[in-house]
Amino acid sequence: MNLALARSAVDARRTVLVADPKMTASISFATLLRGSPWTFAGTVSNGKALLDAVSRLSPWAVVIDLALPDHPATPGVGWALAAETMAVASPGGRVAVSCDPSPRHLVLAAQA
Repeated sequence: MNLALARSAVDARRTVLVADPKMTASISFATLLRGSPWTFAGTVSNGKALLDAVSRLSPWAVVIDLALPDHPATPGVGWALAAETMAVASPGGRVAVSCDPSPRHLVLAAQA
């Protein structure tokens, strides 16, 4: 699933968008948010999709994984550029960073 929408205009104040290439992460976040005041807005798997979704959905918060890759059509728009772009476009935005503690994933994220 590239982007799963589960929100209405009324819920926009408390929506959380997850940007992670692993489906298990988005399922985990959706499960954790169940029963809380926050609503799972959806998930994206690359930097370009993240910027598009943030522009369209205006989520309350975004969770970005450090291994978020570029989209093949937009090289260089991985997690770092996406986070910088969001900070400029929406200075009051909330961003949480996540990562897989496996050293293999940390090295790949650092090389991105």
